[in-house]
Amino acid sequence: MTSLLDPNRLKRQYASDKLSRDIAAMRDKYAIPRIDFPLWAINGIMWRGDEKVLDVGCGYGQYYDKLLDRVPGAEYYGVDLFQGVLRSHSGADTGRLSVADAVALPYPSGTFDV
Repeated sequence: MTSLLDPNRLKRQYASDKLSRDIAAMRDKYAIPRIDFPLWAINGIMWRGDEKVLDVGCGYGQYYDKLLDRVPGAEYYGVDLFQGVLRSHSGADTGRLSVADAVALPYPSGTFDV
């Protein structure tokens, strides 16, 4: 039995994108009202069209395609704590994906618009 306090538990759970995809699928299946959450979040922003966007906890990239469909001129960057989920990111230039902790981002303050 694995303890919830096991420090390696998250590393094992996020060694691939399976858990992230399962969580998104459960949200899509059981949320009332049914809502495409990434699209809802993206549409909640007043875009200029040339923003530099940082997706913190980007995982497998569930926001990536929807963001670029909505804002083709956006410059997308993604960070996630776990390399395993980044391997299956939906399409960002791998030079713009980083393994990083949200509390210690590898970018200077003011780098991103969104």
